[in-house]
Amino acid sequence: MARLSTDLRVLTDEEARSIHREALVILEKVGIRIEHKRMLDCLAEVGARVDYKKSIARFPEELVESCLKTQVEKANKEDNQLYADPWNLGNAKFISEEHEKLKLNMHIFCVNILDYKNDTVRSATLDDLKDSVLVGNTIEALCELAPLVVPGDVPSCVNDAYMWHTLLKWSDKRVSGEIFNIDTIPYILEMCYLRTGGKEGFARDPWINYPCFYTGAFEYSEEALDIGFAVHDMGVPVRFGSTMGVAGMNSPTTLAGALTAATAEGLAGFVMAEAVGGNSIGYLGSAISFNQGNGTALYESPEKELMAYAVRDLARIYGFKHWRVFGGHSCASDSCWPGIQAGVEKGFSTLFAAMANTISVHCGMLSPELASIPQMLIDEEIVQLIDRFMEGIEVNEITIAGNLIQELGIQGNYLDAGNETAINFAVEHFRKENWLPKLFVRERPVQWQTTRHELYQNAKNKTCEILNSPAVSPLDEATEREMDKILKDCVNKIDNQA
Repeated sequence: MARLSTDLRVLTDEEARSIHREALVILEKVGIRIEHKRMLDCLAEVGARVDYKKSIARFPEELVESCLKTQVEKANKEDNQLYADPWNLGNAKFISEEHEKLKLNMHIFCVNILDYKNDTVRSATLDDLKDSVLVGNTIEALCELAPLVVPGDVPSCVNDAYMWHTLLKWSDKRVSGEIFNIDTIPYILEMCYLRTGGKEGFARDPWINYPCFYTGAFEYSEEALDIGFAVHDMGVPVRFGSTMGVAGMNSPTTLAGALTAATAEGLAGFVMAEAVGGNSIGYLGSAISFNQGNGTALYESPEKELMAYAVRDLARIYGFKHWRVFGGHSCASDSCWPGIQAGVEKGFSTLFAAMANTISVHCGMLSPELASIPQMLIDEEIVQLIDRFMEGIEVNEITIAGNLIQELGIQGNYLDAGNETAINFAVEHFRKENWLPKLFVRERPVQWQTTRHELYQNAKNKTCEILNSPAVSPLDEATEREMDKILKDCVNKIDNQA
């Protein structure tokens, strides 16, 4: 039985090459504004044309093609996991394996949360982050835990240290995240060393992959690159070329135009990665769309999905063996409520992700600014439902059940308690053949009229059940005390500096 799949393509090879050719022209004529002398020096050394007065680097076509080729070769090495889905490094092992099921990731960083106790939207807190980790520990398809939310009840100058501390202290799975503040880097690394077996263990499996995002169209800020070089100098992988394009806002309204701008930024990232060296990597990103009525970013519009999958077509023509790690944000939503709209958007994007052989999809995200802990459990159900569909139909001599059909014949009862053969067959195969949801409601209307069971309420009840259980840290007491001490030292030192 073969898992269902499809050769999902948005761009023809020629269309992809047209976008690539135009991106090369843009990089050579327009370039990237980079307000960072060290990066400009690195680029000048590899052959970029640098205008130090305007802080602009322009990239000759030959330089871009050469760096792209080198980066593709590095990415295609079997043991190179740095190019795995940047939102979910824990799934890196699946890039060289035939994975059978979708994985979930939590790398989202929403600033607001839908409080499941009273169904109101409020700023996320550190307790919300801890709760999301505890619920995430129970989700089998979630291979690693990352911040679902950014806590707003701790100082912003150390919020990333608090996030890493919470994840590392309470997660019984692999952890990933990002760094927002340059002063917290040494402390975050020390905490990571405790969980990964010291510096040597961390070097073998770095839990941080710093995405150095563009801060505007064709523009890198000094602050972003300061952090990038700081973590690079400490041996942490840095990913350049992480675009922040919004079609119609800071990139063209046309999808092809937005893709061309994003491709140019991604190609520049490959050059920067080669210029900086070490374990720096480049990354192809895509643009998103937005609601022109109110400026809201859209992560689950059909336009955004088209651009995300188009990036894979570009990665394919570039020769990336693991092209399916590009694109992203499937199982997201633009809704502010875990209702019908969220279900449609998440189901739509997750089905296409599965059929396109994607590695992982998001978990717990409603709109780009809003997370929901019960939604994490609903997303698990969505993924399980779609995984069952993707498994297809197992056809063999046993499952065809020809002998059983002949034996029971006309008006056969395959649940006949008096027929041992029929009952044994049903017992043996029922759970193998059928997906049995934990939260979805499958009641007869008359019964439902009495119970009024509903998916979201079931998810809230399950959330309460999990969080009412005693929280247990996977760390031993000594490691837990050391982790707490590192956070306290970080907060005290940075508070004193402020």
